[in-house]
Amino acid sequence: MSNDLQDILTSGTLTRMEKILVTNSLSSKGETIVRFLRNLDFLVVGVDKWEEKEKNGASSFFRVNLKHPDSVKLVYTLTQPTTIVYPWIPIQDGLLYPDYSSIEFFNLVTIGVKRGVKKVILCLDINLTAETSVEMQQLLLHSMIYDFAAKLGIEFLVVTSNDNLLKSIKRFLKGGKNESDDKSRSS
Repeated sequence: MSNDLQDILTSGTLTRMEKILVTNSLSSKGETIVRFLRNLDFLVVGVDKWEEKEKNGASSFFRVNLKHPDSVKLVYTLTQPTTIVYPWIPIQDGLLYPDYSSIEFFNLVTIGVKRGVKKVILCLDINLTAETSVEMQQLLLHSMIYDFAAKLGIEFLVVTSNDNLLKSIKRFLKGGKNESDDKSRSS
């Protein structure tokens, strides 16, 4: 456990601030989200499966393979986030990982709900068209996510490439809606 996380756990800060878990936090999109949320004074925990280069602004960082449920449970036990932000990264280092992302995402949400997560933000790199197999998978996930969220009793936001990523996240965390949500659910 990092000294920063130990300090946060023992100082009581962890119980006073809203904690947000950002996955793929070393990706360019993940890093942008981490820095943005820190500027809004959220306690941000970054997780990624790649080597830690630096904490990139996160309050703490874990190198974790989210495909394994025990790893996900450990991160939740240590950090106790109330919100998850999942930037969907189907391609890394030129390799396609669409199935890997699905497993990670569903592990995070299903285990997270049992551990107190109330809000989930899924960031997709699509504009709700299905021109490739990766876009088709993301589109199908987007289509089923709201029923899934309703059954689990959580608030859910899907941000697509048509949306302003940071404005949508900020609005959602403050209790507002994302404009594309109503459009996409009605189409």
